[in-house]
Amino acid sequence: MTGKNFYSLYILAIWVVLLSSDIANAQPEQKTDSYWRAGLYAGPFLPSNFSGMDEILKGFGGSFCGRDPKGFGFEAAFFRASEDAAVLNVGMGRILLELPIPKVNDVYVLTFVGIQALYYRRPPDDGVNYPYAQSGGIHAGGGVVVSLRPGLDVRSQFSIHNGPGRSLLVEVGVEVPL
Repeated sequence: MTGKNFYSLYILAIWVVLLSSDIANAQPEQKTDSYWRAGLYAGPFLPSNFSGMDEILKGFGGSFCGRDPKGFGFEAAFFRASEDAAVLNVGMGRILLELPIPKVNDVYVLTFVGIQALYYRRPPDDGVNYPYAQSGGIHAGGGVVVSLRPGLDVRSQFSIHNGPGRSLLVEVGVEVPL
């Protein structure tokens, strides 16, 4: 299955989950005192000053997070993107803070900062196939988490990555408690 087909199926699966959930009868969710969450996301990776990578890469990822009652937590995340022969794998560790928006039910603001490890392959150039390369870096970002119903949240986030080059990652997906 090609990357484009997998990406399309992934987006379709997210929409099926969202549309099949009982949004109309949803009750406001109260965040629990301490919990673990897992999420699946999809979106574009936009590289800039990234040696040999100059096109937008579509990808998907996931996360595993533990948060305390005050919204502070640690998260491990991954993201995989590909376009033509270019491949990007990113592993991330981050510290995050999730806070409710005053007077708005079930909407939370998210901010995070962390480190990353990249394993990537540049697309061929003039018949030259490049080997995989490794790099590290840092990233920071933010987003919004909206509770659709108990046990199902939608998370939209962006992050700015430094190393190698500077890049922007925009993701939308779902989260569920474990």
